[in-house]
Amino acid sequence: MSIGLRIRERSERIAEQNREFGANAAHGRDLALLQMSGIPPASERGKLMEFEAVLRRVRSEFVEMPGLRLTPAQATILWGLDRDACRQVIDALIDSAFLRWTASGAVTRAGA
Repeated sequence: MSIGLRIRERSERIAEQNREFGANAAHGRDLALLQMSGIPPASERGKLMEFEAVLRRVRSEFVEMPGLRLTPAQATILWGLDRDACRQVIDALIDSAFLRWTASGAVTRAGA
């Protein structure tokens, strides 16, 4: 099973648990996603730290630019990620309720 698939599956489970327990701290959910990803820390620590750094960077861009809306293709270019990595970042931030999909197929900050 690929790392991305494991992260996504864990992300979905954690997001569901957070909804059930009413958790509302986006950062805490992202951190829980990383901590509970099931990836061996010794062999994947660098990748997890990199993923967490990308999540922080992307989150700060949406905070600093209220109303920012990006299609996945635009996000891939802006964030300098390949398509799969970009989708994993978007999925994690949607699962943590920080981002949401718009009707036009873009992502924007949830509540905006």
